[in-house]
Amino acid sequence: RGMRRKGGQAQKRLPSNRIRRDSFTYSSIINALGVSGELDLAFSLFEEYRAMCSPSLQSYGRDKDKGRARKNYPSIVVYNTIAAGCERDGTGRGAAYAERVWQAIKDDEVEPEVYTIGTLVSALERGEDTRDLLLALESELEDRVSSAPSGT
Repeated sequence: RGMRRKGGQAQKRLPSNRIRRDSFTYSSIINALGVSGELDLAFSLFEEYRAMCSPSLQSYGRDKDKGRARKNYPSIVVYNTIAAGCERDGTGRGAAYAERVWQAIKDDEVEPEVYTIGTLVSALERGEDTRDLLLALESELEDRVSSAPSGT
């Protein structure tokens, strides 16, 4: 429900205006779509989420429950969720989507976690012509691991 097919094309929309459009909702739906192999729909909702968070990666909405304005900032959790869907993909499209996720992270100035980078590296390893991006991500991962505080 909420994802409808019309003329062979998937239409995306959340099922009701009563459902809060926030990071938790988007992450949950994107995860379910990724697990079920619907990476195209998952990525479509990821793009919708990104649009909700712009311009300047913050949008203002009205929290009807509380009666006050709220800001929507991009959450790394949503980016991690779509990255995991890319990694999980068995059709070969995951690597291409992983490249787009990394570009979105850079464009949106979202701070990736070590998990984010590792998941994208795993997805990219299955693709073709991804060597340069893999090297860049592995370098980023090494920098983050080496700059992390030690547990001593």
